[in-house]
Amino acid sequence: MQTSTPATLGISIEPIEVIQQQMESAGANSMMDTTGSGDSAMAVIKPPTNLNQAGQLASKILDNLYNYVTSFVQQDLPMNAIPLATVTDRGYLPVKAFQTWYENLSRKLGNDPNYLDSDKSA
Repeated sequence: MQTSTPATLGISIEPIEVIQQQMESAGANSMMDTTGSGDSAMAVIKPPTNLNQAGQLASKILDNLYNYVTSFVQQDLPMNAIPLATVTDRGYLPVKAFQTWYENLSRKLGNDPNYLDSDKSA
């Protein structure tokens, strides 16, 4: 039986100097650093060195997220479901699509730290 680990995804926009200090204090010396647990979901990606690269990385992550979750748009909600948000006039996204996207992206980045730089990530 697999145990599930809750994941929290957050985006914080900070000055590059603050990020560099945080990375130095964390001891991140490579593009991909794992916590040693063998869990690819615990991978840390070293931030880009300039704002242009940071914007490109954020854009690739959001493009990947959008392309994945919009393939799960549902037109009709299950009975007694409470809609939290709509994508289109009558389209809804299940929250599980976000969880699965995060797990898949974490696994792919664990296997290939340059996954987002490849054409197959879009």
